[in-house]
Amino acid sequence: MVIIKYREPVNVISSISYMPQDEKDDCFISPSNMGLFNAVPEYVVERKNYDYLLIAYTTGGCGYLKYNNCFHTLKKGDIFVIDCNDRHEYGSLDENWNFYWIHASTNSLIDYYKKIIQARGNVFKHSDVFINLWEKIYNNIFEQDINTAAKINLCMHELMTSLIIVNTKYDFEKVKALISLKYNEKLTLEEMAKSESMSKYFFIREFKSALGITPYEYLLNYRIGAAKQLLTSTLMTVDEIALGCGFNSTSNFIKRFKRSLGMTPLLYRKKYSNIV
Repeated sequence: MVIIKYREPVNVISSISYMPQDEKDDCFISPSNMGLFNAVPEYVVERKNYDYLLIAYTTGGCGYLKYNNCFHTLKKGDIFVIDCNDRHEYGSLDENWNFYWIHASTNSLIDYYKKIIQARGNVFKHSDVFINLWEKIYNNIFEQDINTAAKINLCMHELMTSLIIVNTKYDFEKVKALISLKYNEKLTLEEMAKSESMSKYFFIREFKSALGITPYEYLLNYRIGAAKQLLTSTLMTVDEIALGCGFNSTSNFIKRFKRSLGMTPLLYRKKYSNIV
């Protein structure tokens, strides 16, 4: 493990380590350690080459994660899953940060990790089922018996599977705000997905499921709506409006506008303009 930065002013609410007592239990997956922290604003960890996956679930306050050249703000209900072999940094963000966490061997969970990243990215919303499963694992370690390794293995599989299965309904307020701010710029699907801390393909699928249209269709509708407003309330030329609403050319703007409203921008202006 290479630690680059480590400051840990933290209230450890609970913490426990686990190592199977029987070599025959090595076939099971299990955490190496886990805990529940109330971290104060100065808390920060930066490291790499640490051969564990880290799963952390925020229950209150505000934290942050820097990973794969992305910065994520962590609020209640946010979970992140990262490979600690990669350089990463996480900590509190200007206030106390409350979070459950689990470290587990990267090798034992690598297939789960790949599926989670493909489906949901490194940071996403999750239900409090995480807390219930975390507590089951913790209690099994604390109250060890002959079946401990098998029971922990079952809970770990259930936990990792829950991170793949999506039951959450998203409102997509972050990407809607992004579009309202940057609709007149070149806005990519990658940028939109990043605003919701989702992988691109998961974002497209969930957005369409929630709103009935693709993210690109939503962006296009927003641009058309802005263009309608400018056509009826200003004397801007069609060229100026096309550029000002994020279309890459006037001809593309006219084509999209006509397909959407059944008339050209100039005919729409003539029919609905408020300017005398």
